[in-house]
Amino acid sequence: MKTTFIKRLPSATQKEIEKDLKEAGLRGEDLENGMNSRLADLEDTINITKYLKQEED
Repeated sequence: MKTTFIKRLPSATQKEIEKDLKEAGLRGEDLENGMNSRLADLEDTINITKYLKQEED
């Protein structure tokens, strides 16, 4: 699950991740790069645990 690209997740989940990234201070190109990455790439920036649990359901 951690290797799933953000863009392959449901749009509601993508919006939550984008919100979390913005709250972590990412903007512009950094935000875009985060949204184009894999879930595992973000675990140092945001808490991805809740998104892993969503993927299991």
